[in-house]
Amino acid sequence: MPVRDFLAALLIAFVWGIGFIPMKIGVRDVPPMSFSVMRFVLAAIPFVFFIARPKTKFSILLGYGVAIGVMQFGLVFSAIRYGLPASLASLRSEEHTSELQSRGLI
Repeated sequence: MPVRDFLAALLIAFVWGIGFIPMKIGVRDVPPMSFSVMRFVLAAIPFVFFIARPKTKFSILLGYGVAIGVMQFGLVFSAIRYGLPASLASLRSEEHTSELQSRGLI
């Protein structure tokens, strides 16, 4: 693996890993579902300008975004707000991906 790619992977892992610390701070003052909506709206703004919209109905795209983005992370944020350590929340959100990947292998 080229050094540039390795450093990019390390940066992504670092940013992903420290992202749960501001989440823990954010859910102290903002309700978890509202925090999740704000997070994904702010994250989507740059993508609107740089990434082409998938060729699917807008209702399906919106439903997917709400289900995966807002609801999944809203529940993770709720767990953090009510006492789950941010480190365990980060592992749990990754575990979900592994479950889906495992089901895809079957």
